[in-house]
Amino acid sequence: MTSQRCPPSTRPRASLQPQLDLWSRDGADPLRGAQFFTTRPGETFAAAAPGVKGDLEFYDRPLIITLPNVADTLNDSTLAAFVNGAAISFDGLEPVSRALADGPLRESATVGAPQVTYLAEDGIINAQTAQYRMQLLAAAVGATLVAFLVLAAVNAAIAAMLGARRDFPLRLHGFAWARIVRGRVTLDVALAALACALACALAILTQQVSTAIPPTLASIPACLAVVCVAHLVATRFVFTRVATRQFS
Repeated sequence: MTSQRCPPSTRPRASLQPQLDLWSRDGADPLRGAQFFTTRPGETFAAAAPGVKGDLEFYDRPLIITLPNVADTLNDSTLAAFVNGAAISFDGLEPVSRALADGPLRESATVGAPQVTYLAEDGIINAQTAQYRMQLLAAAVGATLVAFLVLAAVNAAIAAMLGARRDFPLRLHGFAWARIVRGRVTLDVALAALACALACALAILTQQVSTAIPPTLASIPACLAVVCVAHLVATRFVFTRVATRQFS
């Protein structure tokens, strides 16, 4: 979050004055030495949600007032009310925890043992979960890609060996490799179109059109290219082995 100073005309001292009289210590001006900030356009400011411990709220164009010394500016009643309402937050987990452990509140029987509430705990957990999900998704995509390559190679090899008796005389008569493997590629394209249609239907049923259909459609050209190359390589390899055995 980046902030900018508020111009003097936008500082609402008049609207805050009744509250400032209640907050001030010994009648001093609470805003003496204060600085006024607000967020830049399009940005938000995260702060502790009032009355809810551990939650954050994001404010658009808030008025942020910084005081040089909160303890010397606000009276004890105001500070106690802020503490009870979970309206005070600190940065730096280790210093705050060490101060609570060594401070007088540790042995207070009336207040009880103080507890540190992590304001961004849910956000941190969600971010870690999203990171783990992305890692698992990347691993799943990699495994699927390897499986597809192996499947394409095995399918092309089996098809080339089964069609060797047909492919050999066709190639000897001058037929192009693309014409020889056209029937096999056509069958694979039909099966791929059926699988793509099923995947799109499943995405529509699960309401994941924007996240599932574009990657599926984008992967079709690459898959078809892999299938065509696999059939060409396998057919040429089998033809070479048959020709070597035939004329050796």
